[in-house]
Amino acid sequence: MQWYLVLAVFGAVFGSGICANFSICRESSGQEFYTDFYWWPWADPTDGQVKYVDQKTSQDQNLSYVDSSNRFVLAVDTGPTVPIGGKQPEIGRRSNRIHSTYLMGDGFVIIKVNHIPTGCATWPAFWTATPGVWPEGGEIDIIEGANGQGDNLASMHTTNGCMVDTDVSKSQLGEFRQGNCSYQPGCSSSFTKNTFGPAINQNGGGYFVMMRDTSLHGAGISVYFWNSSTNPDRLPAAVGAAPHLAPTSITTDEVVSWGKPQVFFGADNGPGSPCPLSKYMGMHEIIIDTTMCGYWDNSTFQDAGCQAPSCQDYLIANGSAFSNARWEIDYVRVYANQCVARKDISGAVSLVSNVQWVIAMALGITIIMAVGLSSEL
Repeated sequence: MQWYLVLAVFGAVFGSGICANFSICRESSGQEFYTDFYWWPWADPTDGQVKYVDQKTSQDQNLSYVDSSNRFVLAVDTGPTVPIGGKQPEIGRRSNRIHSTYLMGDGFVIIKVNHIPTGCATWPAFWTATPGVWPEGGEIDIIEGANGQGDNLASMHTTNGCMVDTDVSKSQLGEFRQGNCSYQPGCSSSFTKNTFGPAINQNGGGYFVMMRDTSLHGAGISVYFWNSSTNPDRLPAAVGAAPHLAPTSITTDEVVSWGKPQVFFGADNGPGSPCPLSKYMGMHEIIIDTTMCGYWDNSTFQDAGCQAPSCQDYLIANGSAFSNARWEIDYVRVYANQCVARKDISGAVSLVSNVQWVIAMALGITIIMAVGLSSEL
């Protein structure tokens, strides 16, 4: 094992890593999602058959609500398909894509979910990304999968030059998939079992944590997971505490007691590091969405055993099946060294997504993305 990878994750034990301290800057539960996030009502950049709605429509159509357990729910329309316009097929289903009203730098992003969208034709994602021209400033996918199949996939996307060393496999629980973080398909690893699809929902969801420390000799970028049945005494307080009862700060030293992450994207250990993270990661917003029949869904639809000639046919004919295409979120909790309000929300289309697929297609690598991700399922 390359020693610098071990020290990046367990720096406090070996005395090489630099401890970073982060304060809680935002926590969203229940109705707070309506003020901490804004709805993104534009065309889907992944070419999905989806009509993203605004907040008013989402609430009026019961596509978002707070349930009796104070969980925030994001749902997909189960009724007739609707016109969506643009260059995609002309009909689709209403859904939600929401972005945080704030940007964060290094720190921890914690989400507790009770249910993740699942089923044929679905492609849910929980991620952070730059609000600038993609992929400048980077993207980190924390929860993602297609057609309800396989285990959770965590990915990172950057501009050219960032690599993940294959030896990270020895520093993580998940299975290494791709090492080149540039554009699509990005660098990625899949989680262990029961972390996506019907399996995680049957187990009552779980806790996902993304730690980001891009400083020189810092802890790097990792994604952790605990299932919902984990004994509370074994959960880090910052992760398992009920809304607004969590510790006010957390340090990267504390992750020593967490064990190996599911995914480790490496750390910046100076000259010779495969990816100097501070060069590739900027201020990020948090994004939650559910698209349908986009590039990934379409490319893996038949392999997933979905019973229809195509993803589009399934989407049109099986409205009731999309009752399972819902997020049930207990909370999102953010610790960060910087947490600033966005000033460009009103009328602004985040370039984080509008540009990413255009760039990928222009570079002729959209097919690579489809092939690479289909192998994850």
